[in-house]
Amino acid sequence: MVRLFDDDTIPDLRACDALLVMGGQMDVWQEQANPWLVSEKRAVAIDQAS
Repeated sequence: MVRLFDDDTIPDLRACDALLVMGGQMDVWQEQANPWLVSEKRAVAIDQAS
């Protein structure tokens, strides 16, 4: 389990078959109040080129 709000780092996700992302009270656009959202959204983005 990775808790980005507790400063956990995101592991290499290429070996994962599935990813479960659980939210909270924040909205995805509230990056200033929740700066870890930037790295979380980058990690779960689908690379259309692959």
